[in-house]
Amino acid sequence: MCWLDTVNTILKRELVGLEIRVVKSDNPSLACITGRIVDESRNTLIVYDGKKTRKLIKAQITFETVFKGKKIIIDGKNIIRKPEDRIKGKMIR
Repeated sequence: MCWLDTVNTILKRELVGLEIRVVKSDNPSLACITGRIVDESRNTLIVYDGKKTRKLIKAQITFETVFKGKKIIIDGKNIIRKPEDRIKGKMIR
């Protein structure tokens, strides 16, 4: 599987359950947050860091995760959609 196939696969799957680490953020207090995604809405990811849950605004973060043994970096702006629409591959109008 090539790198692009891996990225496309992860963008079309459920993100809940993925371990992530914020690598870049418009809000400096969100940088380096690590944890597991426990919920997702159109504009936010809810991440549990082992102590508390944090609401991350997708438009403000870039995060990394490991998928099928490969480290993938995702710009949150690219996933601002309802999870069910992203998974079904519906286009944004």
